[in-house]
Amino acid sequence: MASLFASPMFWSTLPLVLCSVVAAALIADRLIAMARTGRLDAAARQRIDRALDDGAPGRALDALTAARPFFARSAQTLAHMAAAPKALRDEATSVALGEDLTRLTRRRSGLVTLAALAPMLGLLGTVVGMMEAFRALEALDGPVEPAVVAGGLWQALITTGIGLSIAVPCLLVSAWVRSWAGAQGAAAAALLTRVSIALEARELRVDQPADRPTDPCRPSPDQRQPQAIDRPVAAPGGRP
Repeated sequence: MASLFASPMFWSTLPLVLCSVVAAALIADRLIAMARTGRLDAAARQRIDRALDDGAPGRALDALTAARPFFARSAQTLAHMAAAPKALRDEATSVALGEDLTRLTRRRSGLVTLAALAPMLGLLGTVVGMMEAFRALEALDGPVEPAVVAGGLWQALITTGIGLSIAVPCLLVSAWVRSWAGAQGAAAAALLTRVSIALEARELRVDQPADRPTDPCRPSPDQRQPQAIDRPVAAPGGRP
């Protein structure tokens, strides 16, 4: 046991083992979070589209909130800001959607960090292993056996292989999470924008003044004849 702790190989592989455990935990966490993320099913999407086609954004917001997607907080913000100006309403909804998307990409930076750190630790272990192999060669007297060199290099390259095997899954899962979150965010932003436009269209219809009823018996200003102005008749002498 004491020789194991004194071995440089042990201390070179220990950080990689810890990185592999953390990477496995992060990958499992992200996969479980993606599986549990609320999405709009086909029935809810049809109800929302039907409400928007009917010009009823309030009913569309109710159906969207009842479906409880991952951007339900953004939908609630849009519903609360329904009476606000469109620019302010869209800005508040965009901020809320950004916070919802942050939850989807949470801990992705940890995967990126491990993908960069694990190969560096593996390379460090390889350098330490080669140093140990050359030290063993220096201590030999007489001809050098190839088995001694091969054994030392084989042990040194183990850490590089372990580091790369940790980095590749972390990079793949990180890219997958980023692409998936971007697609989900784009779809949510498009739907919220449609609802916001429907709210603005409803406000314009409400604010538009109704046409005044006209009296058919009353002539229009264009049809009115100018009234004759009474002028004094001039006398034959030129005076009135």
